[in-house]
Amino acid sequence: MLFSLGWVGVLAPLALGAVICLLLQYLTPGTPVRERTVPIPGWAKPFLALLGSSWFGIGAGLLAVPGFWGALLPWRVDRADAQALGVWALALGVGVLGGLVEDDLARLRPALLSLPGVAVVAGVLLGSRAGEVHWASGPGVSLIVMLAGLLASGGIGYRLLAQRTTGPNGQAGVASPSGPVEPAHPDGSVESARPDGPVGAPGGNG
Repeated sequence: MLFSLGWVGVLAPLALGAVICLLLQYLTPGTPVRERTVPIPGWAKPFLALLGSSWFGIGAGLLAVPGFWGALLPWRVDRADAQALGVWALALGVGVLGGLVEDDLARLRPALLSLPGVAVVAGVLLGSRAGEVHWASGPGVSLIVMLAGLLASGGIGYRLLAQRTTGPNGQAGVASPSGPVEPAHPDGSVESARPDGPVGAPGGNG
């Protein structure tokens, strides 16, 4: 009972804070939506959809029917633990699926850092209780794969973002609001064209 009250004491302020943040977002004047600069590669989207659906599904099951889904976990839990894990897994699933909808690695930079952190912390915690986890069972193997998916998605996504922002094409030119990227000269000027022909070199006759 005291353990359950402790969960209420911790999660209730967090939930209230989330509601307050949501209200403040609605009261803040909107700004133009930034264009997507680093979209998620097409080959990664099916894997992210599968990963997010897995976490979302097990989380919803643990939260709604803890007696049934809790028995499928690779360690023994009671009703309160099952539902608490369900909330955690449900939040991970919503985060991964929300990132898939966002479809911009530049906007998802915080998530790309937090997902590997969650996987590492969960792995350390499970490792400290290794004797209580049935690793060879189906749920145990599934949990390892799902945690590895969080680690891989965050790590690969951050690497792709770093390549796009610091690679040879990251600073190749200056973006034009009304058209494609225009090549930049070493002195910082940008080559452009007029309707009647190209702009001549500085100091020239044309």
